[in-house]
Amino acid sequence: HHRTFSYSSFTIIKHSMYQKLSDQGGRPLNNRNDSNIELEANTATAIRTSSKPDNNNEHKIPLYAQTSSSQTNESSLSSFTLTGDHITPLQTVQIAIQTGYKKALSTSFKKSKPLKVFLSAMLSGSYLGFAISVTMQAQAYGWDKVSAALLFPFGFLLLILSGNSLATGNFALLPMALLNRYIGSGSESSKKVGGDMTCSALLINWFIVYFGNFAGTLLCLFILWGGMTHFGQRDEDGYSAFKNALCGVVYGKVITYRTTGGGAGWFAALFNGMLANWLVTLAVILSISSKSTIGKVISVYLPISIFVALGFEHAIVNLFVLPGGLLYKCDSYVNSYGDEHTFDYGFGDWWAWNQIPVTLGNIIGGATLTGLMYYAIYSHKL
Repeated sequence: HHRTFSYSSFTIIKHSMYQKLSDQGGRPLNNRNDSNIELEANTATAIRTSSKPDNNNEHKIPLYAQTSSSQTNESSLSSFTLTGDHITPLQTVQIAIQTGYKKALSTSFKKSKPLKVFLSAMLSGSYLGFAISVTMQAQAYGWDKVSAALLFPFGFLLLILSGNSLATGNFALLPMALLNRYIGSGSESSKKVGGDMTCSALLINWFIVYFGNFAGTLLCLFILWGGMTHFGQRDEDGYSAFKNALCGVVYGKVITYRTTGGGAGWFAALFNGMLANWLVTLAVILSISSKSTIGKVISVYLPISIFVALGFEHAIVNLFVLPGGLLYKCDSYVNSYGDEHTFDYGFGDWWAWNQIPVTLGNIIGGATLTGLMYYAIYSHKL
């Protein structure tokens, strides 16, 4: 177990705790077989109920170790509970709100330098480019779709663990912060966001991060294409398997919707976008619920694997794959049954039948199915 204070400080606090417990009619801890966790919890209680220390030497108890004031009474030894790695759902939502607020301020031209956020977003787009590339390479080697999907979450892990910005995550976090400004209770346990959390701040952030992600995917794509194809001068046999996998993905993400046509095809792309970002923003929320690296890895890995295996649509991933179809000149692919499909594919097809509806679907899914839902569940405490 971790020791927060030095040995001498801990001894003083411990004796103070004994005195406090004796005043309350409790038995000294050295006559009990308490575990280390109980000792730490009771020590925290003694600190809280003892006289206020000098301001320069005040010891602060972390948020995750506190309970609400309504659950606290002077004679209770359970005012504080150590939760280890886990953060409670309410505290997770509170952190998500404050994170959304900070992200909005990070792209405010008056209070910060948005270029830093743009560069951070570029890295996120590039990391997703690496992830989808290795996933398609696995399919080129003969992996099935579900097995290859198990490789993809590493791209999300790279950007989350490195603290970079992803537009689709912000589609949930910033609306939660905006809701908190207008309808939050502003309780002591959950400070309301400031008045500078506005709709315009939200839209500016989304715009900067989205196109930062786009710039990152294009950068990764161009370098990958140049190295793999020798800037188009290499014999295609050297990368035909990868190109076939890429063109198959393009066919599924654009041509199938276009073939269906009309509102049915367009809204199918939008709904698949909603489903994808429902899971992606869930991964973002779950990553907040853990303080350890391994906890974040597990939290992110599960929902991301599901969305890729089920073939849902993620706007930032598509900003790598679909321009890749143009760069690699996709016009046909051979499926796993040996059937060849030929098709025409252009810039207009990419945006009309995928990028626009999928981006709107990601916004709706993230803002409502994750952001609004979790805010509604805990709104009475926010």
